[in-house]
Amino acid sequence: MKIIGAFYLYFGTILHISKPIQLLVQQGSTTDAVAANVPSPINHTEALSQRGEEIEYPSLLKRYQATFIDSMLLFLIFILLSVAVEDAQYKTGLILTVVGILLLTYEPLLSCYSATLGQRMMNIRVRSVYDTAQPISLRKAYFRFFTKGLLGWISFLTIHSNTQKRAMHDYAADSVMIRRGDVSNRSSNEIQP
Repeated sequence: MKIIGAFYLYFGTILHISKPIQLLVQQGSTTDAVAANVPSPINHTEALSQRGEEIEYPSLLKRYQATFIDSMLLFLIFILLSVAVEDAQYKTGLILTVVGILLLTYEPLLSCYSATLGQRMMNIRVRSVYDTAQPISLRKAYFRFFTKGLLGWISFLTIHSNTQKRAMHDYAADSVMIRRGDVSNRSSNEIQP
């Protein structure tokens, strides 16, 4: 029953958030989207290019490597827990609880602080598509996480079809992945549309 409730909550959120997107698709232009109060992504590449800086977007390989590192870290925690907990009566329940909490919190919490440990090692960050100097909110990080989990590898089909290399879950959460050097020496006040 709890699982069904979680799905209703998740898909209800998708439908609620997708209404402005449906308006955009139906109306067919960004001027109509502005009239419908749907913000349009800021083209920071043009603004940064004028100052001699460019945003670099990570490849699918870099994103995969970051995900692989994160998976190995979580697997290592699972192995360490299995070895550390010797009481067979509580072992399975404790391990499942800790691993479940880690799986549901690791990526979303660290994404809203701009990167997971694997992403940090690969020098890539998750940022807001509207302001690449800002990380995404916790709500958007969870939305991104569940969309990626729901779609799996299908989510990455859009990476090669756009200049910002955004996956479907990036579109759903209004996020973009960028290289670390693109945000390290700038404050949010320096980036203007």
